[in-house]
Amino acid sequence: MSVTWRRSLSCAPPDPPQDRMPFAGLLTVACLLLTTGCTGDDLPKKAESAAAAAPTAPVLAYVESNVLMVADRSGQTRRLTTMQDVPVQLLWSPDGSRIVWLNEGKDSNSRSDRLSLVDVASGATTVQPCPCSGLGFLGNDVATLSADGAAMLLFPSTGDPVRVPLQPSSTTGAWLAAGGRDHVMIAQPLDEGVAEVRATSAWLTADRSGKVATIAGPKDRISAHEALASPAGDRIAWLDLPSSGACWHSQRIVDIGYDGGRPVDPKEPDDPPMRAAHLPYQRTVLSYSWAGRGVVQTFAPVAGCQPFYPTRLVSYYREGDRWTFLGTGLLAIAFGGEGRRVRLVPTDNLKAVQEDGRSGVSGRLVFRSSNGTELTLTESARYAMFAPAEAAMATVGVHPATTSSSAAPGASTTDMRGRPLNSMLSALVSKVWQAAAANDTEALTSLCRKCDVGTLAWLREQETPAQILLLLRTHPEASEWSLVYPSLAARRCVDSPDHDYTCTAEQIADIALLNLKEDVNLDDPGNVYKVPAHSALLFQLDTNGAPVWAGRYSAESGK
Repeated sequence: MSVTWRRSLSCAPPDPPQDRMPFAGLLTVACLLLTTGCTGDDLPKKAESAAAAAPTAPVLAYVESNVLMVADRSGQTRRLTTMQDVPVQLLWSPDGSRIVWLNEGKDSNSRSDRLSLVDVASGATTVQPCPCSGLGFLGNDVATLSADGAAMLLFPSTGDPVRVPLQPSSTTGAWLAAGGRDHVMIAQPLDEGVAEVRATSAWLTADRSGKVATIAGPKDRISAHEALASPAGDRIAWLDLPSSGACWHSQRIVDIGYDGGRPVDPKEPDDPPMRAAHLPYQRTVLSYSWAGRGVVQTFAPVAGCQPFYPTRLVSYYREGDRWTFLGTGLLAIAFGGEGRRVRLVPTDNLKAVQEDGRSGVSGRLVFRSSNGTELTLTESARYAMFAPAEAAMATVGVHPATTSSSAAPGASTTDMRGRPLNSMLSALVSKVWQAAAANDTEALTSLCRKCDVGTLAWLREQETPAQILLLLRTHPEASEWSLVYPSLAARRCVDSPDHDYTCTAEQIADIALLNLKEDVNLDDPGNVYKVPAHSALLFQLDTNGAPVWAGRYSAESGK
């Protein structure tokens, strides 16, 4: 299996989004990478057989700083080459013998102009001039598209490059999105007047003779940003990013077979982890990779537009329309054969990812071998990719280190910033929780001895104990003398970074728990959330320092 991340827009259709960097399972993706000046120091000069079955043959490649590294099945690593350019994307050849990439263009509107190919056994690197668009493998030949869209360019492992005219030719702006066993996939930008939607493409397949066929057109409204071929080379998965405002898009992974048929595009999961991440309208795919016949993907907030917290990074495996939850808090996860897998774990507070999206992704790369041993390969991996044979053998299960807690819910023990609560007030909150859990109206009334008449009447309603339990699971606004459950009754929060009232991780969890709907405030850059004061609970210390339940919160009672 391979894993890549894509950074540049040089191979994208007109007006693409600005960060591309997938964590890809098998990497036959959509952009070329060309680099110069690579070396193969400290590497065996005799190529082993390209057969990846040898126990010491590399199964994983990753980038640490500007060094391309490889690891074998046991996690033993060696340096392969130094990369002088920032790669747009890395790809393994299907037979595991080569790794290729394109350089980043000089700016967001420039195409790549150099293609680098590294022999995995020897580390020998060749650099080809290539003013081209998109990258993939057609069989074991590197494939790309000429800048004018008129021809496919093939780079076999031996011999000279071959130019194959396309019949009919595509137009300027087209790019080779992914390779395959017998075909490549080309994204052909559509005129907005024809598609009736901005920045959409048609999917065209091309075989080795250059014969082109359309398998998805204007009615499919494909907004492909990048694509990856499956390990078998018979399908592609692509990152779909419908045109919208800078902060108001919802990305997803769609897949389709080279033999046509309808794109597989199921609704995103709606389970507790996804709801807790609270990504209903704004969502990016931070990483994705093929694993067997399905796609592993990690959803995240929109960089620069929403705050990033570990609980908002949610990973799943999808095969067809079936979702399997894998865990939270990872930048990426990918699977190989015989139980091997890699996880990219954040090593900081996610600030770089929050600001720069995928181009800011870097973390601890943890490799798990087939015997269950875990090794940290590096503290600062930027790209990682399993070889195609690994991706083909991958089986996916829930990773025990990243599953969500199954502990029974209870009253929150921390405030809206994750700080511990006043011990006396917390002890009183526990008593109220116990009374509500027991549906003991008399105990609740006794504990709320300073409540007003309206609150006492509310306590006698049948639904009240359940409402109290829900509110006490949220995170309170805490002062030296009071707790307000939830904090969102005392102050609003905004789902936008670097704001005076940016939602904390705890408030994001509360928004999901309470199923709050966003409010609109033109003065705030993101969605605003607030709970009516009468739907909150107030606990405070009286003038003697004794904890009391003051009933329901109000703006006046909070003063």
